[in-house]
Amino acid sequence: MDAKLYCGKIHIVEWLDPRDRRTGRDLFDEVEPMGLMAKPIVVPTEFIAHLRDIRADFRGTRKLPLLQLETHGVYADLAEKVPLGIGAGGEVVTWEQLMAELIPLNRMTGVRLFVNMASCGGLWGIKMLQPADRAAFMAILGPNRTVDEDELVAANIAFYRELFRLGGNGNLAIDAMNAAVAPKPTTFGIYNCERLFMDVYAGFLKTQCIEPILTQRVTSALTKLVAERFIQTGTAPSPIELAEMRRRLRQSVEARADWFNEFRRHHFFIEEVPENDQRFPVTLADCEAAA
Repeated sequence: MDAKLYCGKIHIVEWLDPRDRRTGRDLFDEVEPMGLMAKPIVVPTEFIAHLRDIRADFRGTRKLPLLQLETHGVYADLAEKVPLGIGAGGEVVTWEQLMAELIPLNRMTGVRLFVNMASCGGLWGIKMLQPADRAAFMAILGPNRTVDEDELVAANIAFYRELFRLGGNGNLAIDAMNAAVAPKPTTFGIYNCERLFMDVYAGFLKTQCIEPILTQRVTSALTKLVAERFIQTGTAPSPIELAEMRRRLRQSVEARADWFNEFRRHHFFIEEVPENDQRFPVTLADCEAAA
């Protein structure tokens, strides 16, 4: 993907516990003179509403948003480190809820939403990508390890200084934030929606396009079709009809290229933004190689 990072306004959303350092405010105070910023807002219960306000802001101004989330990761199982979502003060927004709010904004931007997940605990945002739905962002940035508050603030200040200095080179800005903390091992990483799409689809091929899963998918679809026919007509298919229905369903579930093309067009909003066909050129062969 193009390393150029386009944004018209940076939205800092700070959702932290009362005892936490105001990392969003610290970042705003440092970066605000460099460009157009939206003041950080502490939003415990108003978090979702504020994300919708950002959509309204973009609708009115057409300034491409860069979303900076200053918050904590929340675990469903702390011992097993099972990521549930983000939150503070005992409140939680699950990844599914967050994705549901970001998808409309990403859709409005034509898949150009950049999210900086400024969480001390690590980059869990990849959980927002769900196999059956649409891209929630163009790319997401965050720490690959646990970082402290001082590291987080220093790295993000370096990121924005480099971003504004060079006019939007995202790769060099990420290099700068890593250099501000520790150059090796790499602390901060970026995951773009194309890579995440490929990872998820490779997982689908590996787990759902093998036996006995293929046969189970055919049987499940056939059972549903037979039931629907009986409800509509009161009759069951003959053995010959049943065999033909099974054959066609089998042909359908094995049509890898058709399934892939449909999912890719849906996921990247290609039917709405035709240029995305060229922006995200991931292929079935790429996914098969990764499976």
